[in-house]
Amino acid sequence: MLDWTSADRRTLLWRIQNHNYAAIAIGLLALALRVVYLQEMERHPFFEVPVAAEKGYCAVAEGAEWAVEVPLYAVWLRVLASVDMSPRMAQAFLGALSCILLSLIGRSVATPAIGNIAALALALYGPAIYFAGVLLPPILAGTSALALLWALLWAEQSENRWRFVWPGALMGLTFHLAPYVVFFTPVVLWWLWRNGSRAECLAFAAGAVCVTAPSLFVPAIGFERFFAFDLIYGMAHGREYTAALDMYETRDVSSVLASLVWEWGIAFPFGLLLPLALLGLALAGGEVRGRGVVLYYLVSIAFGVLLHMGGTSEMRFVLVPALMLYAVVGMRLIVCLPILRASWIVLGITVVAVGLNWPLPQAELAARASHDRWLGYAYGKLGMVATAIDAYEKATSQGIYDRDGYLELAELYTRTGRWQRAVGLYSDVVNGSPEDRESRRALGDLLMGSGRPREALGHYESLVADDDGLLGRLGDARVMAGHTKAALAAYEQLLTTRPDSGRVRFQLARVYAAAGDTDEAEVHFDHLLHGEVWRLQAGVEWGEMLGREGDWLGAEEKFAQVLALEPDHVRALLLQGEALYAQARYEDALEPLRRLAEIQSSDWRVHGFLSKSLGQLGRKAEAQQEYERYQMMLHREEIEGRVKAEQKALGQMMKEDL
Repeated sequence: MLDWTSADRRTLLWRIQNHNYAAIAIGLLALALRVVYLQEMERHPFFEVPVAAEKGYCAVAEGAEWAVEVPLYAVWLRVLASVDMSPRMAQAFLGALSCILLSLIGRSVATPAIGNIAALALALYGPAIYFAGVLLPPILAGTSALALLWALLWAEQSENRWRFVWPGALMGLTFHLAPYVVFFTPVVLWWLWRNGSRAECLAFAAGAVCVTAPSLFVPAIGFERFFAFDLIYGMAHGREYTAALDMYETRDVSSVLASLVWEWGIAFPFGLLLPLALLGLALAGGEVRGRGVVLYYLVSIAFGVLLHMGGTSEMRFVLVPALMLYAVVGMRLIVCLPILRASWIVLGITVVAVGLNWPLPQAELAARASHDRWLGYAYGKLGMVATAIDAYEKATSQGIYDRDGYLELAELYTRTGRWQRAVGLYSDVVNGSPEDRESRRALGDLLMGSGRPREALGHYESLVADDDGLLGRLGDARVMAGHTKAALAAYEQLLTTRPDSGRVRFQLARVYAAAGDTDEAEVHFDHLLHGEVWRLQAGVEWGEMLGREGDWLGAEEKFAQVLALEPDHVRALLLQGEALYAQARYEDALEPLRRLAEIQSSDWRVHGFLSKSLGQLGRKAEAQQEYERYQMMLHREEIEGRVKAEQKALGQMMKEDL
């Protein structure tokens, strides 16, 4: 008897050791696949620039305020940054650890073979490899959830019921990574209470409270969307719908992902995983041990995901390992059944798979559009403007309205001087979101900048009703559109609320001057002359107004006042020379003009005035010399203008070719 027991123990130890080696080998395979994937994606824009929700986590990791939904993941990133470790590589190791944990869980609730097959499936699970490369919580949350499940099974097998403190602590940690696991907590407490141990309940609750209590985080649960059809179908649909990026678009870059994720009628792998898991859940009532804890885990967390308004791949990822266990059990049942019955079951699985993979064209277009939009964002941050524009244009061509994407593309077009396209994009935003005041104002400003004030008027007028601070823009648009009286009304109204605004008063004075109301204009110009900021501009404009009215003596006086404050004021020197010339004071006109020629020797207008003044004084040789300079500089400016126009046209053609 003793010899048989010794041999039996040796055999058992040998098997356990082999199963352990198999689990470690699967973990190494998982790690290798993830490392290869990370190397393939190393130069991808998404690996160089945080996009979508990654931006918030990375900002917190770099020291910004806590402003993201799951702060624990940001803490994780900050810790990794402090030890100079790549978060993606760390997630690759976590992916390998998850496979080992799933093998141990499968060994506890079913058989070592089922655990290892499920672990191998997780190692080859394409979305798990993909999530290793994104700076989002799914990998950390999935590993924490598996550790929680394994700790529950481990603690159950011990006589020391206070071991349940550790699963409780893991529940608290997982809660901060995937808030919807909160619904698993009462289920675990009920499960422990039903088995007759209050100490287990207290230990588990104590561990959970100790980890959770310091945080004020409350999960955002949308009860109003509970059991909405689109959420249920979204969570169960075979296609991988991520929050912002399209996983399938990455297949062209990575051979690993191209081999393990595809969508050909039935989306692989989740499109096959779920039907097989449902089969295992339906037929394997007594096949999975552990007093139902894995089943309770699946049901309660699926319930939480739905309440958390989650139909995305990121949220349902924590369910995948448990589904794999049931899928393996389901496949084993099919193999063990008679051929006829197995055929009917396979047919049923096929029908279910087709139903769960039914195409959703609009959702797929939205996913691709979002992916291209963020690709454009990443290229823009990398300074690849032309490539960014192409990506944004590809996103808009999907026919999916995305306000932020349209605005980012409009900004790029504005930056590159392609205002017509930018105006079209801003118009689309305003039409799609009429309440968007910032976009409407930006559209008005762009229309003004592109010389279309009449079109800008309507936008400013609609905004002024709720914000009189835009009266200045409205007045500017009315001036440019030729609506002088209406512009004056806008400026006068704004001046009543901002009597100390020099810009408003200056614009008001200029408009009065343009309208021929010199008395009102002089009142405002005089007010500005007593200030520090606008007195130079006011003096020049006042002098110009007097010159247009034929009062050259008054104009000369104003220009003299400006030059007394700033002797080298270019415009005042030129206008004073013109005023003196108009009064036939040619000798006096030479002084400001010669001074201006010293300051701006390349200005052809100065030499033109000097030539005329010298000619009037009978100094023909000097006049001829200045005239030749005038002609030469005018000709040079015309040539430079043509060259710049040709360069601009060539640059535009090159952009279009790119």
